[in-house]
Amino acid sequence: MTTTRLPWQWAGVLPAVWSAHIGVMYVLQSMHCLDGVLGGELAGVAWVRIASIIVTLACLALAVVGMLRMLALHRQAEDEATEYFSLGTCVVSGMLAVYLLWALVPALAYPTCPG
Repeated sequence: MTTTRLPWQWAGVLPAVWSAHIGVMYVLQSMHCLDGVLGGELAGVAWVRIASIIVTLACLALAVVGMLRMLALHRQAEDEATEYFSLGTCVVSGMLAVYLLWALVPALAYPTCPG
C-alpha cells in the first residue's frame, strides 16, 4: 500500500486566510470610519467597499481552490489517512467559503460607517 504525501500546507493556510480576512476587514473598516482611509468613490461605489469586496473575493477564490484540490485528493486517495485528511480539509474549505459568502452581504448592502 502506498501512502500519499499529505498537503499539510492547506490545513494551515485555510485557518490563516480566515483569520487574516477577519483582521484585514476590521482594520480596513476601522481606518476608513475613524481616519477616512479609502475615502471617495469610483462610479458611485465607495473605495472601501470595493477594497472589501476584492479582499473577500480573493479569499473566496483560495477557499474554492482548496476545496477542489481536496476533493481531487479524496477521489484519488489510496489510504485511510489521505481520505480523512482530504475530507476534513475540504470541509474546512467549505466552511471558509460559506463564511466569505456571508461576509459579502455587509460588504455589498450595509453602510460602510454605521451610526
